[in-house]
Amino acid sequence: GLRDYRPPLTGFESHVSGMDHFRNKMFSMEKERFDKKLKSIKPMIDNKPPRTAHMKHLQVNRKKKEMDFQRFSLIERENYRLLDSMSRIMVRGAADSVFGVHNNANCPALTGSKSRENKARKTVQENQVCYRVL
Repeated sequence: GLRDYRPPLTGFESHVSGMDHFRNKMFSMEKERFDKKLKSIKPMIDNKPPRTAHMKHLQVNRKKKEMDFQRFSLIERENYRLLDSMSRIMVRGAADSVFGVHNNANCPALTGSKSRENKARKTVQENQVCYRVL
């Protein structure tokens, strides 16, 4: 455009030519218009709070609070029930559980390594009986 064209300099310029004066004036007007546009520009992102921010009845979600309260009370009730049954097991012992009194034949898991030894011994005896038969 007009701003880009510069006549070749001779070195004897003592004054600003009419074209340079016009070019400078146009450049300053364009710059002012750009600055004015830049000051009046508005953001594209809406970062204002929502219109419902001042409405107190919409800030407090009563239904959600009620549902949370019911859920937490149900969890608390279940926790107390489990704690009660655990304390009964701790007081009575695991052998006297809901399924009746356990003995080692009934529940070999209570004896641990002894039950494994007994099981291995029974297996060896059964194998010997089968060997004799053959």
